[in-house]
Amino acid sequence: MKKVDLILDPKGFIQNVGTRPTLVHGKVIVVSKGEIVDLCTLNESREKYQSENIVSLKDHILIPGLVNAHNHLSMSLMRGIADDLPLMEWLQNHIWPTETKFVGPDFVKDGAMLAIAEMFLTGTTTSSDMYFFPGDVSEAFLKAGMRGQLVTPILDFPTNYAQNIDEYVKKAVVLAEKYSDSSLIDIGFGPHAPYTVSDESFKKIIKANEKLNLPIQIHLHETKGECDESQKNFGMRPMERLNKLGLFDFDVQCVHMTQMIEEEIELAHSKNLSIIHCPESNMKLASGICPVPKLLSKGVNVALGTDGAASNNDLSLLGEMKTAALLGKVNELDPTVCNSEEIFLMATLGGAKALGLEDSIGEIKVGKRADIVAIREDGLIDSFPNYNFLSNLIYSQSSQKVDSVWVDGKRVLEEGSLITLQKSELLTKTRAWQEKLSQK
Repeated sequence: MKKVDLILDPKGFIQNVGTRPTLVHGKVIVVSKGEIVDLCTLNESREKYQSENIVSLKDHILIPGLVNAHNHLSMSLMRGIADDLPLMEWLQNHIWPTETKFVGPDFVKDGAMLAIAEMFLTGTTTSSDMYFFPGDVSEAFLKAGMRGQLVTPILDFPTNYAQNIDEYVKKAVVLAEKYSDSSLIDIGFGPHAPYTVSDESFKKIIKANEKLNLPIQIHLHETKGECDESQKNFGMRPMERLNKLGLFDFDVQCVHMTQMIEEEIELAHSKNLSIIHCPESNMKLASGICPVPKLLSKGVNVALGTDGAASNNDLSLLGEMKTAALLGKVNELDPTVCNSEEIFLMATLGGAKALGLEDSIGEIKVGKRADIVAIREDGLIDSFPNYNFLSNLIYSQSSQKVDSVWVDGKRVLEEGSLITLQKSELLTKTRAWQEKLSQK
């Protein structure tokens, strides 16, 4: 009899059957060293495995941990600091000046901890992060036990983090080497946007990445103004410019993509680009709407991101799934598009694919890491009656549904309470930062 670390015995769990997420009953999930090693009946598990940690979850459905494919975690400390503004006014007159004055190692660690707590409470187990001082943010991920992709920011102007393109790139390379064998942390390049990164800077990123082959994440085609300015300054739209530079020869995650013409959808497919859809941030900033149904119909991988809390203003992928579904339907005037199965896959396996982690996360499957969320199915007024679990999860979303969370087989949330983070400490530090930022 083999000794294992964990056996989860739920009412049911979501397992992908072909390309369809399907509710499976009558099986347990067996975990050893952070990996799902078996999906079998309880009786079979008793015959094959021995564990001191058998968790009965008879009122719960288990789902794979949600994947937040675009985020700025530390900006949680700027939640609500500047709302109801256009993107460039929001950035240039409020966000960038605040960052210049306050952002440093302590700011990013405290902000990241706050963000991770919110994500655990709403079922997210993996998040991408594009922000300054990623080395310090990585410490927050590891302390909390969260899986993360940290894309190091790159801009053409100096910040508190780096002074020039060479320093930005060098810091990314050093961090990638440091975490090359990490089980929880992956590193990528994060050129901010086509309007903040020059051709010469993109060429330096490309040259450095020829050896490293890191993922690249970039804000792209976020607004009509961005595309119009690119046409004026370069004689072409941003996607065409980046493709000619050779950026799309790597694994690229294109964030926002609210402005896409037919040829660009075809380019995204041919270059195997991943599109990160951030519907709530795009709606709040009135940037536009990503053409998700058209992308999915062409076979383009689409993932979901919340963006940072300064432009959302929350980090709940449960809420983001509902918004993505409803926005897709009303934009196409078609209630059949962006159905619950498609949206669920975008928030799980689609996110894993975008981050290059599809071999290890994104679904409950033997051989993948045990990133698992327990959803309460009984006892919540807004969840009854429950005829279709996925529809109920997405359209009747409530953070109260998230009961427990495991990352890499380790429990980080139990019965709605944080295990690896102290709520009182988070709130104390956040209040202190609010006081500082209020005096700006």
